[in-house]
Amino acid sequence: EMVGSLDESSNMNADSAVPDYGFHALIPNKLSKIQEIESTIMKLVVRNGEMLMPTEPQVTLAQFVSVNLAEDELEFSIPIYNTMLNEAVEQSNVEGFVAESFFSKHVNLDVNKAAMNFIIDNVNIAPDDIEEEKRVKIVYQRISHLFVELRFQMISDQLAEVKQQLASSKPEDMAEIMQKYKELKFKK
Repeated sequence: EMVGSLDESSNMNADSAVPDYGFHALIPNKLSKIQEIESTIMKLVVRNGEMLMPTEPQVTLAQFVSVNLAEDELEFSIPIYNTMLNEAVEQSNVEGFVAESFFSKHVNLDVNKAAMNFIIDNVNIAPDDIEEEKRVKIVYQRISHLFVELRFQMISDQLAEVKQQLASSKPEDMAEIMQKYKELKFKK
């Protein structure tokens, strides 16, 4: 299974490896759970970045992803994804923009290779042979779910880190660490 592939249950294996397309410096071999979620988000952007989301105001999928990341002051942990998302957002304003076509012909070989990883993956989240309104609904639900999953995983990772700090802390530092833990537990 390629990175970013989804099955109906949306379970992703943390031990997934990126196929060898010669760009390991850009995308790690072993992806963390957060990086797998980010890869799935980028797969949606590369394949459907121009798709208009059922939001007010109406924005493209690429713009929706960008706004969601900005709201939480986040960016992707894999830098090439940030570059790709920014370009997709910029291109969203260009008449006739089709993300998959844009990225498959990209002049930057690193961007092109990363995009091709998503394009050649034969698992499609929203099949092309269904009516457009239904495809939009499927993509919108999936991207919304991915952002919930991303936020949950980030908080879970932070909680695990605080627990580890607590286990190895001095008694005088415990109150401060416990306060951090309680705040994160409340967010979860």
